Amino acid sequence: MDALEQKLQALAGYELIGEKLARRFGAFLREQDDWGLFRVNPLRFGAQHDLTPRVALDLFVHAARVGLFDFAFNQLCLGCGGVVFSHDSFNDVGLKSYHCTTCDVDYDASLDERLEVAFTINPAVHKLTLSPYADMASYMRTFFSANYERSAEQVAQLTRFVYGFLSVPPDGKQVLKLKTRPGDSLGILSIDTHARVELDIAPGGPLAPQLGFHPHGPDAARIAVGVGEVELTVTNYRSSPAAGLVGDGLSMQHEGRQNPGRWAPFVTGKMLLNNQSFRELFRVQSLAPDLKLNLKSLTLLFTDLKGSTELYDRTGDVYAYQVVQEHFHVLSEAVRQHDGAIVKTMGDAIMASFSTSRDAVAAALQMMKAMEAVNARVKADGHETGLKVGLHEGSALAVNAESRLDYFGQTVNIAARVQALAASGEIWLSEPVMAAEGVYEALAPSGLQPERQVVSLKGVGRLRRCSVWLRLGLAEALDAGSGDVGVDSAQAADLAVQLDDRRAHVVQQLVAVVVGEPGGADRLPHLHAHLGGPQLPHPLLARDLARAFDGDGHDGHLRAQRQHEGALLERHHPAVG
Repeated sequence: MDALEQKLQALAGYELIGEKLARRFGAFLREQDDWGLFRVNPLRFGAQHDLTPRVALDLFVHAARVGLFDFAFNQLCLGCGGVVFSHDSFNDVGLKSYHCTTCDVDYDASLDERLEVAFTINPAVHKLTLSPYADMASYMRTFFSANYERSAEQVAQLTRFVYGFLSVPPDGKQVLKLKTRPGDSLGILSIDTHARVELDIAPGGPLAPQLGFHPHGPDAARIAVGVGEVELTVTNYRSSPAAGLVGDGLSMQHEGRQNPGRWAPFVTGKMLLNNQSFRELFRVQSLAPDLKLNLKSLTLLFTDLKGSTELYDRTGDVYAYQVVQEHFHVLSEAVRQHDGAIVKTMGDAIMASFSTSRDAVAAALQMMKAMEAVNARVKADGHETGLKVGLHEGSALAVNAESRLDYFGQTVNIAARVQALAASGEIWLSEPVMAAEGVYEALAPSGLQPERQVVSLKGVGRLRRCSVWLRLGLAEALDAGSGDVGVDSAQAADLAVQLDDRRAHVVQQLVAVVVGEPGGADRLPHLHAHLGGPQLPHPLLARDLARAFDGDGHDGHLRAQRQHEGALLERHHPAVG
């Protein structure tokens, strides 16, 4: 049995992959030449073989786990498609900025669109015989991403402005024969050594100039060259080849900026971190203790299971544990199916990450839908549970936390605080999430209704706008009972803070019972049916409301202070940023 067959059998052993997909994968691999096994793009493979992006990425991640493929982490130039650096591990990516010699542009290191994750066949399965320095085509395929599709103008300019290819073996020499004219723009672009050498062409300059490549780079950034028939001798003092493109690099830069190419979809570093299979299979991957990775945009989802503590108290460990584990299964499936990953669990809560807010919201909706069955079964047994979800999008720092990749930063803090505002059955979205592409379209057919809130998040600072998505029945009940209830919106907001799990808009309707608005009591039974929590008798609701007022509740003066740990809810506030 050859090495490939052994790896395929191991791959087929994973339930998520199976025999059929593993065999299809093996047939594909056997058909490829060496370039076809170099930096393979899972998303392109998936599109060609009718697999969803998630299934395709899961396949390659599992293939890497069994030793069929190795990861390649490529730091890209978005302008020209250059692979500026290629790493074997996340440990080598770090936070250090990098420079594209081709475009003369600096980039901050991040895991978003600038880090391409590709897969190259493991040498134990098949040893590639590719030589990046054999010719210009091989050089370009090695040091530029196959996912960058040059524009027609760029292709034409590449033919027009690149005059030759330099490839010098270690301790070797090569003579470049050039015909120069006054005013020509010529140079050597060495992508592999991250160097550019400009030729200063002028009458009287040397016609037999010398240039040396050393371990630290070329011995000069500019060399004088005469006009006419020039023979440039390049000597390589390195232990590895030195290569480069000879031509008019400045014109190539200009054309790239004026007529940029386009990127085909590829797996980013962020997508890999947000893949559940990668999280599970490479959990014990060796990570540098001081590892720090930057993400420009990440959507985080926090949940909490309301009523779980009471469930343990009332039913004992066995029943409550089964409910909590069933709830975890529901959440895990929703996260995986929408291209996310569970970062960690905290008691009966989870923290999950997603590459896009659209995926995170879709997962939250699936969680709520699937939890309806769990909640119904628990309720049939005489108990109450409910899911609370909060989401926020922003930048984050991925770090090594006890040999596990975790996220830190203000985005994490805000996401956790937003979730803390939610009541049972609610999904709270921060404004960046709500404004993200595809989010409203995902929410529109959900049967939930939105409500805008302005909140002050504990320990975070300024007020922030959020959207709350509620069960349809509750929203309809509120709409049916809208109107002036004799308490202004600021007072109603303060009142909501004092009532642990009630929303400001619910309170504005219930206050009518206390202040004696005609018809207020008639609306209360309808509201009871949609509150989603314990069904309280009318006197108890009235008592809770009255406690927030001085005297008999008719004077409208609040005596309680704004001390609720979650947030202060207000309808309008001029200081919102």
